Amino acid sequence: MTAPASRSDTPSSGNDRRKRLVRIAVVLAVLGLSVWYVVGMIDWAGLGRALVEMHAGWIVAGVCCTLGAHLARAHRWRLLIPQGGSIRLLDSFSATIIGYLMNNVIPRSGELVRPYVLSKRDGRPMSGLVATVLVERVLDGLSLVAIFVGLLLVSSERLQKVFVGYSSTGILLSIILPLLVIVLIVVLLVKTRLGEQVLARLGRIVPQRIVAKLTGLLNDFRSGITFGGKWGVVLIVFWSAVIWAGYCGAIYFGFQAFGLDTAYGMGAADALTVLAITAVGVTIAPTPGAFGVYHLFCTGALTTLYHVNNDTAVAFALVTHAAPYLAVMITGSLFLLRENVSMKDAVRQRQER
Repeated sequence: MTAPASRSDTPSSGNDRRKRLVRIAVVLAVLGLSVWYVVGMIDWAGLGRALVEMHAGWIVAGVCCTLGAHLARAHRWRLLIPQGGSIRLLDSFSATIIGYLMNNVIPRSGELVRPYVLSKRDGRPMSGLVATVLVERVLDGLSLVAIFVGLLLVSSERLQKVFVGYSSTGILLSIILPLLVIVLIVVLLVKTRLGEQVLARLGRIVPQRIVAKLTGLLNDFRSGITFGGKWGVVLIVFWSAVIWAGYCGAIYFGFQAFGLDTAYGMGAADALTVLAITAVGVTIAPTPGAFGVYHLFCTGALTTLYHVNNDTAVAFALVTHAAPYLAVMITGSLFLLRENVSMKDAVRQRQER
């Protein structure tokens, strides 16, 4: 009589391992190619000079802008949660910064870890909080589309130099279409009976206990979305602008740190352009913390659009990525201790979902 297969030997666990290995392979391939491309253009002596001549105080100011944007995001998140005013800003900021910490370790994991941390502290259903995070992604997408529309109206030629082979319409559609799909799914789930119809058909082929659990998740998802009352939409738009202004400020202070404002005449509008381009890279990056991909997009934007010296562009990309990265890792680690959540717990929560 043969012994039953252990849990680790089941076909599903074998498939999970293979999928995990494929994801790791993709991440390493993208990371390796990005680093190889950027490193291949570096004059190390020139890079060293650019770093030595950098004004570190402006980088500190940029880090403060980034952390301020994260704080604004934590406040906007409360507006999306029903009765979110009862949640302390410190608690929502704690969950938010831990989410960014996890994104710096495991790509996209923060979208689940963030609601997990707040749910653990505040006792709210996690599925409802996950719904608000999805709405946040839609808001970020809409904000990015608005920025691109403005840039295309003002200086479409510059963007076409970066997105080679794309017309202004092509650039816009490549950003809008995925967002419209997400918006459509959210609207159908929240405002129509499509969710119940899908679950009813699913009940014909899967056990009812699973359907009941999915129904509960759908209800929690619906009840987890709000827009902060009468003035909620106005406040959400306002705080969304504050968030992106913070990110833009970090880029602008980076210009100051490396003297790009005086050497190349780069100002706030140029910071917004660089932010929009790097935001696309961060959005599609499969690497932890968008490492490599951010550097590729940032260096390409500076050298292609503004003809910035390559050594200075690489130094700018390295520092403007590393400084907020380290700030988030340090701050997030402190909040992990506050929440009594280990990195292992956070990773397990992400894997279970």
